[in-house]
Amino acid sequence: MIWFILGIIVVIGGIIAGLVASRVGIAIAGVVLGIILFFLSAIYTQEVGEALVVKNADGTIAREDTTPGMDLKAPWQDTISFDIKSQQALFKGNGQGTSEGETVDRPEITVSTSDKVASNLDIAVRYSVDENRVGQIYTDYKTESAFFQRLISQDISTVVKDTSGAYTIDRLLAERSKFSKDIEDNLKKRWSGKGIVVESVALQTIRPPQTITDRITKSQEAQQQLVQTQAATKVKEEEAKQKRIEAQGTADANRILNNSLTDKILQEKYIDALKNGKNLIVVPEGSTPMIQAPAPAK
Repeated sequence: MIWFILGIIVVIGGIIAGLVASRVGIAIAGVVLGIILFFLSAIYTQEVGEALVVKNADGTIAREDTTPGMDLKAPWQDTISFDIKSQQALFKGNGQGTSEGETVDRPEITVSTSDKVASNLDIAVRYSVDENRVGQIYTDYKTESAFFQRLISQDISTVVKDTSGAYTIDRLLAERSKFSKDIEDNLKKRWSGKGIVVESVALQTIRPPQTITDRITKSQEAQQQLVQTQAATKVKEEEAKQKRIEAQGTADANRILNNSLTDKILQEKYIDALKNGKNLIVVPEGSTPMIQAPAPAK
């Protein structure tokens, strides 16, 4: 509308200047320049992923435009832009600066679990605006900034806090995926019919009190020690089992050998030993052999 106002000022100024100076050329020049400014104020452009609300001078909505490109409106009308592309609301840290190339919108959210443990968490919610609802959004909030501050960010904070109240701190830490899904489902319910489409919820970090962190660390260390002890016990059991198998094998072999040594076989082995012996003297059973030893050398 600024071009429209400037055009009126230029036309009126040119006519007055022409009358005062009695020069028609000045008046004509003012009118021509004013017409150009009127024309410029009637042209607007729209980018891809942008929806415009065309507003009358009295604040009422003339129409909504979701078609990219150049178009015309009345010179006294204004356009209000709304981003309908995928957007992200990031709650992290102190709520300032950027994180890994992403703009941080609000500080971390402090939640309280069902067992009354307060924790801080970072979360990113990706959403988009329904292009067919930008008129109603403008009516309710007037600007995109107010829409984000008064609805998007407040609802995210409220839903995250309400959802965490259904979890104990241990469940919250152990069931992160389910907690994220519950937040997403609850946001979809809350924003149903409000022109906001929930695309994803990413729970980034949960920071419980140090006492909880220490307890979890000790529990993990104890669990790890238990696993190691069970593994060592398993190794010892396997070694003992192997020794039992080897001992059983030896016992079975001895038993088979003993069973196979009959009197006949022992007699045959005795005879074989006699045949193979050298300088062997055989005496009858029950006799007392006498052996002459050589005289000692003098």
